[in-house]
Amino acid sequence: MASPSLFVSYSHRDTGAIEQLRRFLRPLEREQRIAWWDDSRIEEGGDWAAEIAQALDGATAAVLLISQDFIDSEFIARTELPHLLARAEAGELTILPVFLDHSTVELTPYSYVDRRSGAERRVKLTKYQGFGSPGKPLSELRRSQREKVYKELARRLTKLSGEAATNAAVRKLSQALEDAYRQKEELVTAGDETTAIDGDILALRRRIREGGQLKTGDFLDDGRFKLIEQIGRGGFATVWKAYDRKTRQPVAVKVLHGQYAEDRTLRERFFRGARKMAQLRHPGVVGVIEEEGEDGGYRFFVMEYVGGGDLREAVLAERLTFEQLLRILLEVGDALDHAHREGVIHRDVKPANILLDDAGRPKLTDFDLVRALDTTGGTRTDGMLGTFLYAAPEAMRNPKETEAIADVYSLGMTAVFALYGEELPMEVMRDADSLIADLSCSPAVKEVLVTAVDWDRRRRFPSVTAFCSALFDALVLGPEVLEAIVEETDANGIVFVRIPAGTFTMGSADDDPMAYDNEKPAHQVTLSEFWIGKYPITNEQYRRVRPDHQKTEAGELPVIEVSWNDARKFCEQLGYRLPTEAEWEYAARASTRTPWSFGDDEGEIGRYTWYEGNSEYRVHPVGTREPNPWGLHDMHGNVWEWVDDEYERYSPEPQTNPATPSDSRSSAVLRGAFWNTPRDLRSAYRNGLEPEYRDWGFGFRCVRGPHRQP
Repeated sequence: MASPSLFVSYSHRDTGAIEQLRRFLRPLEREQRIAWWDDSRIEEGGDWAAEIAQALDGATAAVLLISQDFIDSEFIARTELPHLLARAEAGELTILPVFLDHSTVELTPYSYVDRRSGAERRVKLTKYQGFGSPGKPLSELRRSQREKVYKELARRLTKLSGEAATNAAVRKLSQALEDAYRQKEELVTAGDETTAIDGDILALRRRIREGGQLKTGDFLDDGRFKLIEQIGRGGFATVWKAYDRKTRQPVAVKVLHGQYAEDRTLRERFFRGARKMAQLRHPGVVGVIEEEGEDGGYRFFVMEYVGGGDLREAVLAERLTFEQLLRILLEVGDALDHAHREGVIHRDVKPANILLDDAGRPKLTDFDLVRALDTTGGTRTDGMLGTFLYAAPEAMRNPKETEAIADVYSLGMTAVFALYGEELPMEVMRDADSLIADLSCSPAVKEVLVTAVDWDRRRRFPSVTAFCSALFDALVLGPEVLEAIVEETDANGIVFVRIPAGTFTMGSADDDPMAYDNEKPAHQVTLSEFWIGKYPITNEQYRRVRPDHQKTEAGELPVIEVSWNDARKFCEQLGYRLPTEAEWEYAARASTRTPWSFGDDEGEIGRYTWYEGNSEYRVHPVGTREPNPWGLHDMHGNVWEWVDDEYERYSPEPQTNPATPSDSRSSAVLRGAFWNTPRDLRSAYRNGLEPEYRDWGFGFRCVRGPHRQP
């Protein structure tokens, strides 16, 4: 079998996808630009283990067709991926993920053995630049969009094939050069003459650098840093992933473009940024290993390698949850605050300068690097909109007089981008307020963002700490922004809590591994202010209004065995109503986006509700577990709660005060669950039954406010 250039890894249940991929790549095969291989090439009776091993060793690129079946495959996880990942991390192979369908890919790390250190490492496939995304896989795209993805993959493979012959030759020279450096080290250790080997090294380096360009496999700093792959390129410098032969660890090497290497002013500005990062020594700032280096006319400095991409890429690929974005913004704010206390202003905070490590933790990079070259042109070589969209107005007018408050503006605009989820339009320069007004977040958050990006620096938050504190309060403590929880009690002892108007995302994301299909699609809902019961209606409260209810359970227990019809009559008799489904979920979430209103730690659930693990499968007095952030009790568990809506599939369209249009119901929605597993007690969980159905554990709470008009 001829050594292939393209290895395709897939689940056999996705044969339709592999045929579609093959159709788009067939012209490249005919032109012999690629040599395709997948396990269907193994002939009956062939040595499949040997053929797969040969294919894995010979590939220069690997396409991964990722679905849940792919993730679940033990063969792929134990045989194919460890070999492919080891070669990819060594710079020998390019991995190209294609996200076919929703899966747990973002939660699934894979193990491989590092070829240099021999240590076992773990990596997620979302690390690699993919086609489609985990949040918007090919299964959700229109046919024309899917074809566009496959065409883009074909273009990428065409580019790789054009580089393949050159890379193969350079790899041979690189291996010879590495051997020469090793031989020189042995001679130096033995105290022998190195003149001859120095000549060999010089000749090999000249051959690698033909054309005056650094290439994969080249070395810097007298053989210490071996260039693995180019991972970034800007207006004035290129960033390489490299291998440090001294520490045996991956590093990042930033190399000033050759045309600027002899410009003393630009060169000093370049190295000054490295020195600034080096002096900060903060976990949220990229560490600097070598502040200044020169090799054959190339000027460079060396940093720690941060392997999780940058915030811009992660946001556009929809890889981050709302909670992860919030954490990243706050941690970047902490790093900036440290820099400001050390007398260092960043001056170039933007999503592309916030790197993410493999655990998703942010690290700031590029402090004050050659501003004129990166800001005046408007674009970078990768097509990204330039720094000016994130730069404070005063920084654009006179960078030399820029103060720390300019970083507040830039971090604020970065937060706007993170919540917007797409590249910011040019209009944000002249009218950020209108774009912020359309974001899917609470009015309190919008107010914080508007203040942070005010063109008049006197009206901004005075520091990044003040900005981050206000953002945290608005997001975590709720839309009322530190207002006290307002309660009122009626003549029947029903306590109502005021719920402020706001906008939230209802339902569950398509890639949420805990979500059920009836929770999808997630969609934006805007609600007016309303008042909702602090607790489910109790037996005592129910009997006061409906004395015909002869159940003898204790008065402080939530009323049960009521139908939707019963619950609605009770509310109407008092001039109240059942909550709409949107109102119930909005109140249950209490301005959170985690699975439960208390966070995402399942182990905490017993503090907030009665569920399968602590309820003994019976109801308990209301209010005996901790409340959610808006002061509401028993929103997760204890009893199911009827709400007003017909049980239907969600619409993806944004809605305002949604309601079921008629009084008749063929089915009605239940929320909250009772003594279920934690998964079924999430804020988004829902079910539906006939409105006349009564059962053990079915209760409700009331809402005070105008009836919603559909």
